[in-house]
Amino acid sequence: NGIVINQKRWYVSIVGLKGDLKWFEKIGKLHRCFNKQIGVNLQCCHECGAGGINMPWEDGNHFPCWSNSLFPSRPWRDTEVPAIAQIPHHDREPERMLKRDLFHVSKVGVIRDFLASSLILMFHLGYFIEPRQRGVSNSRESLLQRAHHHFKWYCKCNHKSPGLHSFTKVFFNAVYQSDYPWVNTKGSDSTIMVGWIRVLVKGFLNDILDEDHREVLESVLLAANSIEGWQSLVYNHGLWLNRHCAAVLYDHFHTFIAEYDKLAFWSLYSFRITTFAKKGKLHQMMHFKYEILEHLQDPSVKWILNPLAFACEANEDVVGRISRLSRRVSPQIPVKRTLQLYLMKSKAVYRRYKTVQKNGIKKK
Repeated sequence: NGIVINQKRWYVSIVGLKGDLKWFEKIGKLHRCFNKQIGVNLQCCHECGAGGINMPWEDGNHFPCWSNSLFPSRPWRDTEVPAIAQIPHHDREPERMLKRDLFHVSKVGVIRDFLASSLILMFHLGYFIEPRQRGVSNSRESLLQRAHHHFKWYCKCNHKSPGLHSFTKVFFNAVYQSDYPWVNTKGSDSTIMVGWIRVLVKGFLNDILDEDHREVLESVLLAANSIEGWQSLVYNHGLWLNRHCAAVLYDHFHTFIAEYDKLAFWSLYSFRITTFAKKGKLHQMMHFKYEILEHLQDPSVKWILNPLAFACEANEDVVGRISRLSRRVSPQIPVKRTLQLYLMKSKAVYRRYKTVQKNGIKKK
């Protein structure tokens, strides 16, 4: 019925809910969700039946096997229907209101896995290795320090200001050889590191240690180029993409997924190392890609929604004094410390104001 404000009637519609996969699982009481991917024949996507029998969720082809199982049933149990199901959005498929977030899927998702895995793979191929001599170590920690030294020079030469201060095994979540690495970067640092990886790989290709490495390094470079390509496209366009731009975006997504798949295969079967892990966010990127393809197949569609429309990146940006304050507190609990210091400052300002009011002192 709408609501009346100042004798005008306003109507409200829910466009969607955006957030990361953990938040979706919580508010949607999802039984079919990303954390089921480690099981056998378990559906692990709230949008499709991927992960079920004869339906691998890792399928990233143009027409994946799970594309015929979109929204097969509700992703929650009938005995645990979430509150969001009561929100008017879609009569038959209310879970459509859970919108994918390109920021969490890419910059703090698959790109993190790609960056860390690419660097560990280069270590395995022998890059950053120094000749054996007294006082020279080629441990993983030493290799990470050498890589960070190169990264710092890249940032200085390109006038970049990363938030990270070092490369460590903990930062790369690769303490043991059996760990699947992912770099714990902020979204902005992920973008900077993609540019650095491109420069790094181009240098290695110009001075390659073994011709057998060429195909692998070119695959890493092609994946990095695809990342920069789709980021440039979505951030330099408005809310809507024309068909040509959407087709280019589709190609970037598909190329990255294909190259990531090849690198994961080579890591496991050729190099015997644990890199390029496949996670639920990679499947979400496949959904971004397939959704664009569906629109492109319909000739009546002239404009396609920018995937950045439901990204949470803008919501997580902090500006002004709060931003400066948050950069001066412990990175372990930044939200708590920033709020504490802000409240302390507010209390001090309020006490000064009361003193001025009481004593009648005019502020200069």
